[in-house]
Formats: sequence, structure tokens, C-alpha cells
Amino acid sequence: MARPPDNRGVDGYALIDALVALFIMAMALILSLQATAQARRAATQAWEVRRAQTLLAHLAEIGPRSFEDTSGFSDGFAWRIETRTTGGERPIEVCRRKVRIDNVRSHRTYELATLTACPMASVG
Repeated sequence: MARPPDNRGVDGYALIDALVALFIMAMALILSLQATAQARRAATQAWEVRRAQTLLAHLAEIGPRSFEDTSGFSDGFAWRIETRTTGGERPIEVCRRKVRIDNVRSHRTYELATLTACPMASVG
């Protein structure tokens, strides 16, 4: 008479297979959560840079025009505008206009400098 096959070791392999599958799924979940968090940080930084560029251009174009340093606060940024003469020739005197903004939350600094006609107060 033949003896039935011994199945005692097969159950142990099934348990190991299930644990390996669980480990693989857990690692995939962890890596996807890390990728999502990194993508969120990158999107937040990109949005901040875009807002900073827009505010810099806006302040450089229509900000107060005087030789006194001007500062203020707008859209989560503290800003400062400086206008200095360059010694350019008359009748149009050339000034260097510098705009600096600091993000209040991230503490990143952005700057823009350009040459422009000096304010009328300097001509005389």
C-alpha cells in the first residue's frame, strides 16, 4: 500500500510567499508616498518662484519712483525698491533700479535689477 504524500512543508512556503508579497506591496506604497511628497514640494516651490517673478516684474514696472528706498508687503513677500543714479549723461539721467523680495514663510530671496530713466526729482 502506498503512503499519502507529505504536505507539511508546503504550508510554510505559502506563508513565506505571502510575507514577501506583503513586503513588496509595503515598499511600493512607501516609495509612492515619498514620490508624492517630493512632487508636492516641487510644485509648491515652482508656484512660489512664479509668484516671485510676477511680483518682481510688477514692482519694477509700476512701483514707486523716487530716490528714497521704498518697502512694503504683498502676496506673502516683503519687498524693497532702491533707485540709484549711475552717473549717465544728461538730458536723460540713467538710474539703476533694484527690487528685492523675501518670502515670509520659506525665507527665500529674489532680486531684479534694471536700468531706467531717473525720477524727475533728480533732473535740474
